[in-house]
Amino acid sequence: MSCKKQLILAIFVAVAFTSPRAQSLHDKIQARAAESGKPRDVPGGTTFSVPMPADRAFDAVVKYFQIHDSAIDESSKKELGQLITAMKIVDVGGFRNNNKGYRTYVTFIHDSDSSTTVKVKVTIQQRSNHGQPDPWSEPKILDKETADTTAELKAALGAS
Repeated sequence: MSCKKQLILAIFVAVAFTSPRAQSLHDKIQARAAESGKPRDVPGGTTFSVPMPADRAFDAVVKYFQIHDSAIDESSKKELGQLITAMKIVDVGGFRNNNKGYRTYVTFIHDSDSSTTVKVKVTIQQRSNHGQPDPWSEPKILDKETADTTAELKAALGAS
């Protein structure tokens, strides 16, 4: 094979097997930060029972969060009995411009046609936002806020 043909073949192979979607380091850092802000399952929380079907309880909790100006995350699914609020980000300042993110998870467990168990978790995540946002930390359950939210949801759902 001539040198010219080898060069053309080498260029073709290099172009054919080079990914057009290669990410720069900046793109990878942004993708990792965005991924860390997505809802993740956290063990724990508090539970209580309500005397209503799961779909009615779900609708009542959605209304509760709408009244309290909390956005619902797109990963919430009525069919799965899972409601997650969008993360509320609070700037707490400090040297590295720290942020805290709060999110509420509500799970509806179908016991019978007239009874549902509701599980509530309020979580916090933290990050630094110095120059560009760092990834969010692992979520941790806030016991006091979970108890407060549980009491408010019990009252909204008419549970005892």
